Formats: sequence, C-alpha cells, structure tokens
Amino acid sequence: MLQPYLDAIDLEGETDLIYFDGTYSHAIRKSAMLGADGTVNVPLMEFRKARVADKGERAVASAALDAAAAHLHLDQPLLYGRIDLVRGSEGEPLVLEAELCEPSLSLPFAKTGATRFAEAMAARLSHPR
Repeated sequence: MLQPYLDAIDLEGETDLIYFDGTYSHAIRKSAMLGADGTVNVPLMEFRKARVADKGERAVASAALDAAAAHLHLDQPLLYGRIDLVRGSEGEPLVLEAELCEPSLSLPFAKTGATRFAEAMAARLSHPR
C-alpha cells in the first residue's frame, strides 16, 4: 500500500471511523507513528485515543462505505468497516484507507463498541437480507 504524505498527519493525526451494519459506532484518533527519519516518535500507548467524529467526517466515511457496498453489488450495508480519514490542505476530510476485511475495530476505545458489534452480527444472522 502506498499513501501520500500529508502535513495534517503530523499536526492532527488521522481519524478512524468504525461502522457496524452501516451505522457509525465510534472513532479514534491515531497520531503519526513515524518521524520524517523513520523513527517511532510516539510512545505506542499514546498512539490511539477515543474521539468523536464530526458531521463532515461521518458524511465522508458513510459515502465511502456506501460506494464500497455498491461496487460489490451488495443489497445491504457491509457488516463492518473502518474508514481512515486525514485532513486535506483546506481542512476537508479525505479518505486515507477503507478497511473492509479484518480491520482493527478499536473496540477497547468505545465502552459499548463490542456490544454494538455483537448486536450487528446477531441481527445479520437472525435476519439475513
């Protein structure tokens, strides 16, 4: 995978939004892990923190998930997904990654995140679309 370098990573980090069955669950902020010289510049314990995604971030992430589901010709939302965003030069949220297969769902950063994921799986299994 190749990703462009954007200054916002060093300033604001990235925001990862987690969705279950097409519904926003929670988000985390990840700081820049590597310095310009390739060294780790953040203690790993401080690398990720819970945060609330704003309306614009949620709109971009939801659109990315909808586009992925449409591309896959699904008639239902993806069971889970993580959309990683970073701010562009004008402050707009940009998709950095779409993690749709075995993503880290950052469940320890949301009190009821694991419960919401279990509920989404149970609903999908009991009422397949």
